[in-house]
Amino acid sequence: MHNPPQDLRKPHVSQFHAWIIWLFAAVFVVYQFSISNTFGVLQKQVGITLEIDSIQLAIVSGSFLFSYALMQIPIGIMLDRFNPRIVLGTGALLLAISAYIFSIADSFGVAVGARLMMGIASSGAFVGAALLARRWLVPGIFALAMGLADFAEGAGSWTGNIIFPDLLSNYGWRGIMQTLSIAGLVIAVLLFAVIRGRPPGQGVGGGARVPVRRVPQKIWALCKNRQVWLGSVYYCGMSGTLLAFGGIWNIPFQRSYGLTLEDAAGLNSWFWVGMAISAPFAGWISDLVKSRKKVMLVSSMGATLMVAIC
Repeated sequence: MHNPPQDLRKPHVSQFHAWIIWLFAAVFVVYQFSISNTFGVLQKQVGITLEIDSIQLAIVSGSFLFSYALMQIPIGIMLDRFNPRIVLGTGALLLAISAYIFSIADSFGVAVGARLMMGIASSGAFVGAALLARRWLVPGIFALAMGLADFAEGAGSWTGNIIFPDLLSNYGWRGIMQTLSIAGLVIAVLLFAVIRGRPPGQGVGGGARVPVRRVPQKIWALCKNRQVWLGSVYYCGMSGTLLAFGGIWNIPFQRSYGLTLEDAAGLNSWFWVGMAISAPFAGWISDLVKSRKKVMLVSSMGATLMVAIC
């Protein structure tokens, strides 16, 4: 009988322990999205403080997504080759440091540099949570775990949209970013302390390290895979637009229609409520019906319909 690769045969580990490890990785996801997807609440005050025009402010906003996107392949290679505890812990630490640098920025250049650093530092959060789910959790619930990771994203973004307007009026955007920086230091310490790369006794099997000289060859093989392109285009269209529009541009857009910051942020928060509620459900359904394609098709049709109604 054909045996599955060694890395897919989970050793006997406590699933409570496995979920704790994954949960701490998900905390990093919440932290990352609390920073990235609530910038729309802060950006008007950032622009006033730094005395920059709307085009420069758009560059400051978008620089996070630019570096975040560019880092997805490198961070995937790093997570494959190195212990996720080191990669995720270092990422959280760098994100905390870059958040502090942004909080004391006094010029356009420093603000862009800090936002670029933040995108680089946070690029491994979601990918790392996915990797740990695959290594630690029992087979058959991977999609559910990733749905819960999306729930964490939505929860973090919703929390920021709800509480940041009040914090902004009391402490200013610099105070908010400095508080987030301190939170990031705490999260980094927890990640270094709790995360473990693999269950005890789990071999690397199919996940063995690829020699550096063969990395371009492996990337090219992925580029020739039709399913990779289809999945990437789907994710870009479904999640990419949500993260960019809901995280950066929707709040200023709503305010241009005369809404207050509190009302615009509250309206925007419903993006994340919908994401938080539906993502675990979609993951569970896809595991239940054993079809990702059907769930993806229904989701995309529903999203298209909702956009048309709006």
